[in-house]
Amino acid sequence: MLWCYSDYAENLWGLPPFDVAVHERSFGLWRADASPKPAVAVVEAFAKRCATLPADAPVADSTWIDIEAAEFYRAPGSELPRLYRRYCDAMSTLYGPLGNVNEPG
Repeated sequence: MLWCYSDYAENLWGLPPFDVAVHERSFGLWRADASPKPAVAVVEAFAKRCATLPADAPVADSTWIDIEAAEFYRAPGSELPRLYRRYCDAMSTLYGPLGNVNEPG
């Protein structure tokens, strides 16, 4: 899922929720000046790759999730990177190497 098309224009930053939630201002794939962020190239490459997959290509499932929610929330700081690595490994098995995706964020 893609989060937001573009960052918010600076003239909106003084309005709620941007006045107190500074992180909300810059979730976009494009900057407010319409220039693309580096993530745009990643999304484009992914879309091109998906377009080349045959219609009967295998579909990922959630078997890589090996933990219950309660256990995850006891140590999310260590569980999230571990689960992300498992996810990347599962996707690589289905679709080939994913590139530099060793750690989230």
